[in-house]
Amino acid sequence: MTITPDKSESNDKAKSKFYGVKVGKYLDDNIRVYGTLSRNKFNDAKDKDIKAQKSLMLSSDYVFMEGSAVRPFVGGSIGATRLEAGGKSKTGLAYGAQVGVMSQVGPVDLELGLKYLGNNAKLKHDPVQVKLKNSRQAYLSASYRF
Repeated sequence: MTITPDKSESNDKAKSKFYGVKVGKYLDDNIRVYGTLSRNKFNDAKDKDIKAQKSLMLSSDYVFMEGSAVRPFVGGSIGATRLEAGGKSKTGLAYGAQVGVMSQVGPVDLELGLKYLGNNAKLKHDPVQVKLKNSRQAYLSASYRF
């Protein structure tokens, strides 16, 4: 999170709670596409700090090593993000990348990965500008295949 008062910069790191819902489809054994609706709620947010980030993303991954028990993947995302701070909100373009490994156990995919999400949304509170430069996440997820 970057808070820029009077043109001086701060690079404070903030801890948050992240959760979301992902719905998608495998186009073949190696390519998957999905949409994600997520919320990132920041711990200990002060009055002018970013309190939450909501994102709606469209993503695609390439999954390697068809038929293997553990399959690495790499992908990209694009969408929109909404920042909330000080009673105001702003929507902007969001973009990202993800990398990880997955394993299928019956109809369930278990996934361990790293995700980067950047955006261009900024909020202005005279004379302070609030911007979340990017977020980096390590995650563990489970997906059910229908």
